[in-house]
Amino acid sequence: MKITITLTPEESSDIQALAIEFDSTPAEILQTFASDVTGSLRSGGSDEREYARHWLQRHHGPRFDPLTEPERERMERLQTMAYRARQAQQAAWQQPPPPTKETA
Repeated sequence: MKITITLTPEESSDIQALAIEFDSTPAEILQTFASDVTGSLRSGGSDEREYARHWLQRHHGPRFDPLTEPERERMERLQTMAYRARQAQQAAWQQPPPPTKETA
């Protein structure tokens, strides 16, 4: 599928300069971003997909957020619980082992 976009002269010049800087073409840059934001098999990886998705959500607002407010709150609580569990586990690993009969 071919999609045509309209850029201002400045945007066109800037994306051409970016393409030269990154040894690419404007079409390749936009195609790569489209692959990342849509999560296609041509995506650059999980980090690239995440950053592209964050950009989309920030730029176009919460209407692209698939989570409802209660789901988002639940996800945040679960992430907080997981973070605290990891912190406790790391703290436990840093503690010296209890003395055994051989070392006592």
